[in-house]
Amino acid sequence: METKLKYVLMLLLSIISGLEVCAEGTMKGTKAIVIYFSRTGETDYVGTIAKGNTAIIAEIIARNAAADIYEIKPETAYSDNLKECVNAARIERDKNLRPRIAGTLPDLSTYDTVYVGYPIWWYDMPMILYTFFDSVDLNGKKIFPFCTYGDSGALRTAQSIQKKFPDAEVSSCLAVNGKVAQCNHAESEKLVKQWFKKIHK
Repeated sequence: METKLKYVLMLLLSIISGLEVCAEGTMKGTKAIVIYFSRTGETDYVGTIAKGNTAIIAEIIARNAAADIYEIKPETAYSDNLKECVNAARIERDKNLRPRIAGTLPDLSTYDTVYVGYPIWWYDMPMILYTFFDSVDLNGKKIFPFCTYGDSGALRTAQSIQKKFPDAEVSSCLAVNGKVAQCNHAESEKLVKQWFKKIHK
């Protein structure tokens, strides 16, 4: 009888522990979502890509964090032609435009943790990220920004997000070079896991 009771208690403890344990790098007791914007098409370093650099990092993060994932898609797609896309992005930045997002945004009220990903365009987040931030309230949440870039790094994008949501907890931004994201998935995975160890202490 005593042995059976011990077995039942151990089973209950394992069930409770299982509810708290998440994938590597994920905080206990939280529900997470990865939200990202990414672009395919012509690039200036590896030719034409079928999957965007930021999308690749977003999928690695979602897998390691056991998180849901949502892609921000513009109503009007950016051109696959690099020069046309660059020019359109510059106009949006200079005019402080808010490109419309296609479809319905996810309900974020049930999420404690939001990973937000974007490429760096013209030394900032693409303006469609500002459309997203204008449409949601991330105050009170933990926000983990990540980006892909050509030669600039993350710049002050994490600070911009913190300014938009002063009551959120915004971490340092993971910045992955676009060529690494596209061509070296093992290194990208390594960078994500190193970042997780830093932000999820």
